[in-house]
Amino acid sequence: GTPPRAVFAFSPLTDMRFQSPSFESNSDRDPLLPTAQKALIKDMYLGAQGPEDARASPLLARFACPPPPVFLQFSETEILRDDSLRMADHLQQAGGAVTLDQWSEPPHVWVLFDGLLPEARTALERVAGFINRL
Repeated sequence: GTPPRAVFAFSPLTDMRFQSPSFESNSDRDPLLPTAQKALIKDMYLGAQGPEDARASPLLARFACPPPPVFLQFSETEILRDDSLRMADHLQQAGGAVTLDQWSEPPHVWVLFDGLLPEARTALERVAGFINRL
């Protein structure tokens, strides 16, 4: 099929094996994603499938050609912080262009709180800027 022109992701879970260091190191800093629920998250998302499938763990994907430009937005305090950092490295190693938009304090996927958190509007504007530059 036709590859996407670009990709953007908010605080993505890129390794369903939960092997990123921040999953544990930020467990007491992330108010929205409890690490104790990883078995439930895995069961809800994967069912009987294994986490080694690249469709569930894109960090394990192999690229036949360079991936499209990717914009990853995440917070320093999230348990998924390192999923974004590791994915960025993986994409760059495959020849892809990655824009990392790392914030210091907002909660997981804070863009959902547009109208409540001022940071949400700014974050959405940054994503829009990425899209508009394509």
